Amino acid sequence: MKESEVDKANNVVEEWAKNVARLRESLASIQAGHQQALRQSQEQRLLSSQFETLEEAAIRKNDEEAATAAAVAKIQADKRSELYYDHAEMQFRVGTILQRDLGVAEMDFAKVKTKAETIVVYASIAHAQERVYELASDITVRGFTPKGELEQALLTAEHKMLKSGFLVDLADKQSNNRVNGFMRDAEVSAELERTRQRMALPPATQELLEENNEDNREVDHFVTDVEAELVN
Repeated sequence: MKESEVDKANNVVEEWAKNVARLRESLASIQAGHQQALRQSQEQRLLSSQFETLEEAAIRKNDEEAATAAAVAKIQADKRSELYYDHAEMQFRVGTILQRDLGVAEMDFAKVKTKAETIVVYASIAHAQERVYELASDITVRGFTPKGELEQALLTAEHKMLKSGFLVDLADKQSNNRVNGFMRDAEVSAELERTRQRMALPPATQELLEENNEDNREVDHFVTDVEAELVN
């Protein structure tokens, strides 16, 4: 089944919405990671400050071993704090890029939705205009409209009525031709007899009269066949 323009528009909107949703999810994840990294960096900085306090106290007590352990712990805390801070900075830069991309995607998505809504409106108008055309016209690309079917039925009924009338006229005409043929045969026979009587000739034989009548019938059949071909 062919995909309509409205279906195409809806599919584009759906795909664009998924892209925007993925960008939003990625940005939210980056922002959450950024906050966690900042918190962890601050925690390590606070821990470093505590180890520094312990280191100073151990030095005042001339406890070299405790001072060394505190110094190592302070250095490790500082390194972890710096690592978390760098990670937070990187996430901040990525988040800034994603924020910009999301803003562009959001604006483009709004444009896509507007175009899709316009397509739906155009399709509705086109459908309405097609319906108006079908009501005003007799045919469409799909065939006859209801109005066209009614007109076609009217023409068919009229054709059948006219055809039946012509058939009745032909039947009457053929009947009249037969009657006229009989009358013509009688008139011809009478005329021939009168002529023979004037000429003192013997009356015509029955065989001659039947031959004459047969010739007249053949002429009538020929005329009838010609008229039937003209009608068809």
